[in-house]
Amino acid sequence: MIDAIQCWLNDKEIEEIHAATLELMWERGMKIEHDLGRQMLADAGAAVDENTYMVRFPPDLVERCIETTPGGFTMGGRNDVDIGLGMGSPLAVRSTSGAEGYIDLETREYRLGTTADLIEWTRILDNMKHVDICAGFYPLDVPPNTRDVFTVKTMFENTVKPIFLNPYDVDTFKAIIDMSIAVRGSEEAFKERPVLSILTSATAPGHILDYCVDQLTLAGQYGVPVEVNTGPVMGGTSPVTLAGCILQSNIEILSLVVISQLANPGAPLIHRNITMAMDMSTGTGLMGAMECALGQAAVAQLVKSKYKIPVSSNGPMSDAKIADGQSQIERTILTFLSGLTGTDLLLAPGYVESLYSVDPVQLVIDDDIIGCLKRVLKGIDVNETTLAKAIIKQMTPGGNYLTEMHTVENFRSEYHLPKIFNRDARSAWNAAGSKDLNAKARDLAHHILETSQPKPLAPDVQNEVDRIYKAIAEQKNR
Repeated sequence: MIDAIQCWLNDKEIEEIHAATLELMWERGMKIEHDLGRQMLADAGAAVDENTYMVRFPPDLVERCIETTPGGFTMGGRNDVDIGLGMGSPLAVRSTSGAEGYIDLETREYRLGTTADLIEWTRILDNMKHVDICAGFYPLDVPPNTRDVFTVKTMFENTVKPIFLNPYDVDTFKAIIDMSIAVRGSEEAFKERPVLSILTSATAPGHILDYCVDQLTLAGQYGVPVEVNTGPVMGGTSPVTLAGCILQSNIEILSLVVISQLANPGAPLIHRNITMAMDMSTGTGLMGAMECALGQAAVAQLVKSKYKIPVSSNGPMSDAKIADGQSQIERTILTFLSGLTGTDLLLAPGYVESLYSVDPVQLVIDDDIIGCLKRVLKGIDVNETTLAKAIIKQMTPGGNYLTEMHTVENFRSEYHLPKIFNRDARSAWNAAGSKDLNAKARDLAHHILETSQPKPLAPDVQNEVDRIYKAIAEQKNR
């Protein structure tokens, strides 16, 4: 595995951003209206203004809470595959949540996502080699108050991989935790190896809503990993400069870190920054712009070098509306910049339109893009076997290595073998139907849906999951 390339910020700049973060967390602070949250912070030494709800964080408090944040942790799904985050673990990948739109696999037309689409999406995710953690969208044919719980229930029924989502509120989050404990088998087993992770987000600029405090507190009690997030828009909800945007986002995310660690020291966290840029001609928030890619890479470098907290970054996603050339360019650049800077968790395979829509064809393409990144991150092994000195020594000029056992024994580990890239001669490509990347990806998605069946939940687990969903649905939709 190669070392991450860290060239966006030098050591002096990293220290300057960190010092400015501590300075502004104390001199300006964050608005926090949650009464118990403010009291907890005041008891820990923060300065609280009860008239404005502004909370100022002493530098030593921030530093202490960073120290108690784990440098890594392990998750796992029903397939008993461990997924490490941080502390030298290999790059992990997850899809993300929050979309409403779905690009139909058959017609390739946009529409609002349904339960059938969620099932299709989850089954394809379950078969993506390079996606470790699954997230879905909230289907709009389900009552709105419990869409988050329904989504988790549906995904547990259609994937063996861990689940990620954004809970609506503390009640639905508790129901989702109960479902996850039922799937894992016991609360102790769930805490040891969680099958669920969530996201909670500060509101830029400078505001932490009540639900964030509640979610961080409840998550920490059960050992649920939380991606602490903010989404500043350069020139809109943050300074227009990349340095200013990075500084503001660091203030907001470290404020969430403090709340989490005061409520439950040692609670697992992931530092997630979504650097967004504003298109100054339209006012649209962009995620695929090169400034976004550079900002995310710089944040990953800052967090990995200064705080040792696991970090997540957007990778294969785009502002494009469909899986076109723009989409492939933007998502490849984001994927490689984030991956080569050392992010622990790469986000958003299959997402287009700035995370508003998902596309199963793009998901299949992204799995191959991520495979290419992982091959680069693997680096070059230099040892007695790979140097192949004896074979080179005996090879006659004009010969070839194709029939050598060394080639047979090593080509699979040396090459990344994409599933859908076209590498045939033109005659073979023509004979196979002259299919482009999108057509081959759609064919593979169809093949997965036709030949692969999700592993069902055990009957007693299914009954318990159904009971939990019925109870929260009755509570929320009465």
